[in-house]
This record gives sequence, C-alpha cells and structure tokens, in this order.
Amino acid sequence: MNYTFTILHNSECNFWKNLKEDIEKLAQEKNLQYEVQEIFVGTDEEARQWKFAGSPQLLINGKDIDPAALKITNYHASGCRPVFYKDTFYEYMPIGLIKDSLERLGAK
Repeated sequence: MNYTFTILHNSECNFWKNLKEDIEKLAQEKNLQYEVQEIFVGTDEEARQWKFAGSPQLLINGKDIDPAALKITNYHASGCRPVFYKDTFYEYMPIGLIKDSLERLGAK
C-alpha cells in the first residue's frame, strides 16, 4: 500500500519540519511506499478548505490523524496546534500517534 503524508502548516509554527523528519524516519523504518506533501495554509479561507486549526496538521491518505479533529469547528490559518496523546501534551504529532494511525490503515 502507498501512503501519502500531507503536512499542513503555517508560517508561525515550524514544528512541521520536525514532523516531516519523524515521518520519513518512521516510513523508512517500516519500509513503506510513501510520499510527503507539504501544504502551506496562509489564509482563513484555505484553513476552512483544509479544515485546518493550527500548525502542524497531519493527514495520512487524506484523513486527519488527530482523534480530536472531529470536534474542531474553528478553522483558522494562524497559531499552533497542540496534540494530546495518551494524556500527554505534544507540540506536534508524536510518533506513537502516527504509528497507531498507520496500524489502523494496515501497516505493520
């Protein structure tokens, strides 16, 4: 299976660069066929289009991996997007959350 990792980001939070490095290491470790797309979100209109609520945001094969994403309704191009995973605060998507998402998609 091929995986598309889409990293949405703005100019305020550069954690997307760390996220990209983590994705590439993990994908190579798991021997995945993958591509990484980087999308800059610069306007609130673009934020609404992408359902973007802060940087960085990660989609795998078009789906937001943050379980809280379904509850978000305020889309905006500015700010950072913290993530809570297993009762811990992260400044960007932790490896464990990415692994969990890949496993749900059938990656081993």
